[in-house]
Amino acid sequence: MGLSQQARIYLADLPRQVRGELDLMRSDMLPAGDLASIQNDLHMSSAAADRIASTAETMPPLVLSERRIVLEEMSRQRALVMEAISVEREQAVDAIVRAFAAERGALLRDVESERRATLEWGTNERRQSMAEVRRDLAESMEALRGERAAVVHDLSHIVDVALLRIAVFLVAAVVLAPLVAHVYARVWPSRWREPRT
Repeated sequence: MGLSQQARIYLADLPRQVRGELDLMRSDMLPAGDLASIQNDLHMSSAAADRIASTAETMPPLVLSERRIVLEEMSRQRALVMEAISVEREQAVDAIVRAFAAERGALLRDVESERRATLEWGTNERRQSMAEVRRDLAESMEALRGERAAVVHDLSHIVDVALLRIAVFLVAAVVLAPLVAHVYARVWPSRWREPRT
């Protein structure tokens, strides 16, 4: 049984109880004018109680309506908050992506500059190495030419000495051959003529 029904039952019985009590009181101590005023007040109180009961009966739909309005407002506020969070998240993600892109671009530029500096250094080192190799090769070739010239000079000297000796020998042979033949011709027959013992 609801509160409004209990209030209605109580208020429905209240006038009879009050009339009975008033009749007893009137008969005991009150004049007729005061009793009419009290009855009028009781009727006003009964009307007020009826209005309170009617208000109490209309409270559950009102509460449900207010609850629905509050829930709808909460849902709307939650949707607004989620939308704001989504916007903030997108902005944060965009900021992070932009920061990463900037860092990546700076890193790529640094790597490219380092690569170019390294290539330039390597090219310079290669050029210097090639220049040193060419210089060493030229010095080696020059030294080799000097050594070859010295060897050729020595060989020429040796050949010249050998040829000179051969020429001297040939000259001596040509010059001395008739002498040797003459001496031999003179000495050889006399050896054959000597008697044998």
